[in-house]
Amino acid sequence: MRGSPVFRALLALLALLALAPLLARVTAPRSQAALAAPPEVAVRKVQLVLAFTTAPKRVTILHLGREVWAKADPSTEEELSLDVPWPAQGGELTFRVDWPEGAPLAAMRARLTDPQSVELERSLWSAGPTTDVLNFP
Repeated sequence: MRGSPVFRALLALLALLALAPLLARVTAPRSQAALAAPPEVAVRKVQLVLAFTTAPKRVTILHLGREVWAKADPSTEEELSLDVPWPAQGGELTFRVDWPEGAPLAAMRARLTDPQSVELERSLWSAGPTTDVLNFP
């Protein structure tokens, strides 16, 4: 090997110093672009018919975490109209159903008519209190 070790160390140091601005720019934290806000969805009226095999003690319906309908001791068939933000692609509703103590396996049928007059049907089965999300695409 030829040359002074001190001279080689200085050359290596100069090479690193020349790369320093590039390394600083590549590794610097970047500001994140602002996330686009979700588009506003108009509040629309949806029709919902609930049918139960056994009358529940209580039923609660939530949309986007907000309670939109609740009833204690509903009959075996309930017809209701909800004003909720409903996109054209469909939406989802969360159902909380409390069945009476000792009730056998019970079911709930939800028949929804969306703002475009498309009828969709979903069902929910449980042998005790349940919370479930039903999608209506």
